[in-house]
Amino acid sequence: MQLQPATMDDLALVGRWFDSPRALTLWGGPRLGYPPEPARLAREMDWPAAQNLVWRRGEVPAAFVQLFIRQGRRHVARLAVAPADRGQGLARALLSELFRCYPREDFSLAVYEDNAPALYLYHSLGFEVSGMLDDAPGCLMMVRLHDR
Repeated sequence: MQLQPATMDDLALVGRWFDSPRALTLWGGPRLGYPPEPARLAREMDWPAAQNLVWRRGEVPAAFVQLFIRQGRRHVARLAVAPADRGQGLARALLSELFRCYPREDFSLAVYEDNAPALYLYHSLGFEVSGMLDDAPGCLMMVRLHDR
């Protein structure tokens, strides 16, 4: 599998991975409307301002991630794994691939404090809590410095 630029068709599929408003918010933050319609979702996600990537298993996206620079760090946003592929280590593999692609860069991400599986993963990969997001109650900011 390799990371490739995401298309609007990919985004339409990714939007269907979330079966409730809460699941969509945990993934994409409080600005995303439910149900996720591709054109609206792209606008709400600042689609053109970020690097939007999919990791394909054959022709089908198995994971999605959005990257952009935030406060001088490569910010990992909206990381999601397809429901059929969850629990197989794809999020860990995808993040490890990003670290390999950008070995001299610091990373950041935001995660809701009640998302225990994601917190466990991020801590195990060297991310540390650096504070709370002001515009998303209950959302932690985490950083991983490149010298880890």
